[in-house]
Amino acid sequence: ISPAAAATADELDRALTLASLPNCDALLSDLDGQMGRDALRTQLSMLVGDLMMLATLQEQGLEPDVVAGHSYGEIPALVAAGTLTAADAVTLTRARVESIDQNVTVEGGMLSTNAPAPFVEETAQLFGGTVFVANHNAPDQVVAGGTSPAVAGLQRLLEAEGYVARSLPVPRPFHTPLMQPAVAPFRQALQQIPMQSPRAGFVSSVTNQPV
Repeated sequence: ISPAAAATADELDRALTLASLPNCDALLSDLDGQMGRDALRTQLSMLVGDLMMLATLQEQGLEPDVVAGHSYGEIPALVAAGTLTAADAVTLTRARVESIDQNVTVEGGMLSTNAPAPFVEETAQLFGGTVFVANHNAPDQVVAGGTSPAVAGLQRLLEAEGYVARSLPVPRPFHTPLMQPAVAPFRQALQQIPMQSPRAGFVSSVTNQPV
C-alpha cells in the first residue's frame, strides 16, 4: 500500500469511527459477506477504494483535469474534485442511504436492455407511469426502473421483440421519479455539508454538462 493511500485510510478511519461505522479494514475485507447486500457497507467500501486509489495516483503526480461519477460514484468524484472532504463524504454516504431506506415506500427493481432508448421509452409508457428509462448508458445499453410488476412486464415485452433484457440485483427503482420521496431528506442533508468550488472540471451525471 502506498503511503498516501495509507494516510487516506487513516483519515477515513477517523471519520468512520466518529460515526460508529466499520473501519476501512473491516469494509474492504468484508468478512461478514455484506458487500452487495448492505447498501451502506457497500457504498462505504466503494468510497474507501476510490479514495485510496485517488491518493495513490496523486502520489505519482497525477491530478484530474475533469472529474465525473455515476450514481453513488458522484460522491467520491466530488472528493476528487476538491469539493468535499473525505469525512464529509462519509457523512453524505450515510445520509444518502438513510434517505432511501427510511423515506421511500416504493419497492421495485431495474433492468438493462440492448433495445434502443426511444423504443424502451415508448414501451414503458404502456405501464402508466410505473416504469421509466433511468439511464442511457451506451448506444446498446439502456436501464429502466419501476415497480416490480411493471419491470417484469417491460422485460417480457422487450424479450418478445427479440431484445435482451436482464434484471438487475437492486431493491429500488433508482434514478426514476418513483424515488421522489427520498429527495427532500437528502436535500436537507446536503444543505448541512460545506462544499468548495471544484478545483478540477466537474461534469454532472444528470445533465452531462460542466458545473
